Formats: sequence, C-alpha cells, structure tokens
Amino acid sequence: MADKEPMMQAFEWKENPLYKDQAQHFSFEQYYDIPTIIQEIKDNNYKDIILQFPVENLSDAIKVQSSINKNLPATNIYIISDHLKNSCCVDIVGSNHINYDIIFHFGVACLSESEEQQKKIKYIFPKTHMDLVGFTEQAFKLTKSDDGKVQNYIILIDQYQYYLSQEIFQQFRDQENVTLALIQLDQAQKINHLFYGYYLNKSLDKSKKYQLIFTGHEDSDLLEKIFFAKDKFNIEKVYVYNNQIKESPPVSNKSLIKRLSMIEQARDIKCFGILIQNPNTQFCRAVTERVKQVIKYANKKFYTFYMSNLNEAKLNNFPEVEAFVIVSCYRNSLFDLKKYYKLIVTPFELEMALRNQSFSNYFLIDGLNQQIEALNLEEIEKEPEDTEQEKKKQANNSQALVAISEENKVAIMGIFQTLDHFTGRNFQGLDINQNVDVKLAVQGLSGIASSYASDRDQNKQ
Repeated sequence: MADKEPMMQAFEWKENPLYKDQAQHFSFEQYYDIPTIIQEIKDNNYKDIILQFPVENLSDAIKVQSSINKNLPATNIYIISDHLKNSCCVDIVGSNHINYDIIFHFGVACLSESEEQQKKIKYIFPKTHMDLVGFTEQAFKLTKSDDGKVQNYIILIDQYQYYLSQEIFQQFRDQENVTLALIQLDQAQKINHLFYGYYLNKSLDKSKKYQLIFTGHEDSDLLEKIFFAKDKFNIEKVYVYNNQIKESPPVSNKSLIKRLSMIEQARDIKCFGILIQNPNTQFCRAVTERVKQVIKYANKKFYTFYMSNLNEAKLNNFPEVEAFVIVSCYRNSLFDLKKYYKLIVTPFELEMALRNQSFSNYFLIDGLNQQIEALNLEEIEKEPEDTEQEKKKQANNSQALVAISEENKVAIMGIFQTLDHFTGRNFQGLDINQNVDVKLAVQGLSGIASSYASDRDQNKQ
C-alpha cells in the first residue's frame, strides 16, 4: 500500500477529465510503459536516451528516470519538456544538441515527424481506462443489425486507448462491414491514410455511407476535428464510448464560421509574417515555399520567422506585420484570436483567401500532410507573363520608387502602405565594429533569490 501512495499523488493534480482516476487502473510503471522502455534500451544497447514530457507530466520525469536508471545504471538519460502550444511535437532541434540514440516521447503525439526521424523516436501514448469487454459487446450489437439492413462502420481508436488497439483489431478484423482506424508506427503498415496519423485496415468505398465509433472521451479535441471531416468520408453519424456507446451531438459551427471570417479578413492583408513553429515537421519546407509563392503571386509582402512558443508580446515586436501564417502540425495550427489580436491563419486558409480555392472542411483543419497533398506546388512556380498594360504599370511604379528614393525615403513605401512607420526609424541596430571594453568574468551570487549565500555572509559581518 505504501508503494501506491506516491503513484496516486502523481495523478491527483490533473484537472483534465481524460486523466481522471487513472491511478486506480494503472500502476506508475504501467502508465509510463517503463518495462517496455527498459526492454527497448536493452535490445538495442542504447547508451544516450532522451525523455520528452508534456509540461503537465514533468513532475513525474524524475521518477521515470530513476526507474530506468535503477535497472540500467550505465544509461545516460536527458529530460526535456515540450516547447510548443501543445505537447504533440518531438523536439528534434533541442535533441540534436545531444548525440542521442533514441527519444521517448510521452503524451499525445501528432506523428508529424518524417519517416527517417521516426526511426529514432518511441511514442509512449497516455492511457485512460476502458472496459474492453463492455465496449466489444456494445460495438458488436451496434454493428450487427437484426433488421437485415447492413450499416458500415469505422472504429476510430483514440491515442488514449492505443494500448488496447491490437485487442480491438483482433475482435473486429474479420467483420466485413467494420473498418478499423489505427495509429500505425510500422512504416510497412502505413496504407489507406485517413487523417491525423490514422490509417485504415482496408479502403473505404466512396459510394457507401459510414457510421463512426470513437473510443475517446466526448470532450476530446479530436472529436471536434472529426466532425469537420464528416463530409469528406461520407460519415453520417458519430458515436462515442463512455461506459456505453451513444450518438454524439454535432459540435457548434461557431468555430467554423470564425475560420471563414478569418479567411475573408486575410484577403485584405498587405504584409504577412510566416511563422515556422517546428521546422522538423514533415513537408514543412515544401509548405513554407508554397506559402511564399502564394503571397508573391498576390503582390503582397512577407517576412519569415522561426518562433517555437508564441505569445502576444513576441508578435507585437513586429508592428509592420498585419497577419501571420502558421506552419506547424495540425494540433498547433489553430489559434484563438481572443488571445492574439492579430490574424493567424493556416497555409490552406491563406490559399483559399489569396487564390480563391474552394472551401474544404477537411483540409482546413488537417495538418501539413494533407495541405501539401491539396496544393498543386507546380501551379504557380512561374510568374504570369506580363501584358503591355502590366509592363506600363510596373514602369510607373519604378519611376515613383526612384523619386521616393531620391528624397531619402524607403522605396517600398510606394507599394506597401503597411510599412509607413519605417520612414521614422533611426535605430539601425548595434554596430559590431564599435569598440567595447572587455571585462573579465567575476564570481556571481550563489543560492536562491530570496537569500543569496553572499548576502548571508555580509549580514554576519
């Protein structure tokens, strides 16, 4: 009993209902798959490993490290924490500072890393308890109709029930009217992609309607995104399992209406900022280049930033930028404008705004993987040929720019009114050639801020 008390304390502070009462069903070692981690290290003779935790689980990191080192004392273990809005992306950039053998990523994952990167990543998904027998019985009853009318179903297994995915797969694999959507980490099994890293065990028939059974919690953020993708996959109804399978009411269209409003606002923007949150995301470079092409084609200005952790203070440092385009995974792409007074849109929303692409719920909320498939990268690689009228217009603009330049003003003012404040800027940055006296390093203070060791020594005197 004494061993269980610390484990209970590790979970009691979690406010998310997805973590509720998990300590009653899993030991600490089971929840974090510590035996699996130890076996993985032994089998591959790993020496330098990285443990990446979500911020909310960081208090458990030392205990996980101690459990591993107790069995493998010669293993070097490094602990890092997530640096993005959500805990789904693997910090490849930070990890590359260490010559690591493998990264163990804890928590929900977007699986947006490239296939080559995933060879050195082991995902440890979170867990919630689910009555497997009860779910199986109810799912069988729902999928086997007594009236002779055959309904087609998709069973989508949430990451929180990933530890049960093989058992569920074995139960329903031979049922013809049931298609299973699983997270596939084996590259050979990655066929029939659905969305968000999920793959189907068989192809969908586009001529048929489907009912979707979701094993996750009804408050899951993934459920809202599933409703956005209903039309794409001919999904008529969505069911969730919470001790019993029941139909989930449709989500509010407020968020969708808000995104459409943002697309309309993006049409009038003259200067964009391209925010690259995670450069290791698969297709990141291709999507970034596409965004640049779209903005150039619309005769608008852009700046490119790498900014892992967004906040309003950082964005306010660039007043000339009217709106931002976020290049990240699907879990880190949608931002609430209540927290950010400037517009933040996804690459596909930008495409819809500036290129008049047709609206698609599916591509609106899916990640870079789907956006890159949706966009024809060859379409605007070549600039349109200038007509005589366009050449005259460019010549007039050039003369205007020359005239402005002669008055010692910023030439770009002739085109982009958003950069008006540049004319009043006098600060040019630090002069690297300026002579600065070099001072030797001195011993700093030691201790904590409320009571430095040097302060105590002075008080004694």
